[in-house]
Amino acid sequence: MSIAELRERLEYNKMLREQEVTAKREDNQRAKEEGVKKLMDEAQKIQEAREQRRVDNEAKRDNKKKEKEDYEAKVKAARDKGMLEAFDKISKKKKDKAAEEERLAKELKEIKLQR
Repeated sequence: MSIAELRERLEYNKMLREQEVTAKREDNQRAKEEGVKKLMDEAQKIQEAREQRRVDNEAKRDNKKKEKEDYEAKVKAARDKGMLEAFDKISKKKKDKAAEEERLAKELKEIKLQR
């Protein structure tokens, strides 16, 4: 082989190696970009799941709070009703006692007048 052919062959081999290196770099870059995209997608899914869980927990917390408030309102209403009934009973007994005392005082007065 002549020197010109050897140089040609050398240039051709250099060009092939450069193409291989370029192709390898492009493959590596593409794989890296795919990996980054995959990680970003995964991070996005995790963020969405966390947000959904936060919303669900907040709804649960609000629901529990509302149920507790409703229960406390019912308890308070029942307590108030019981207190009102007790107050009415006490008032009635006081009125009955006052009426009885008045009747007894009148009766006593009549007995004294009859003597």
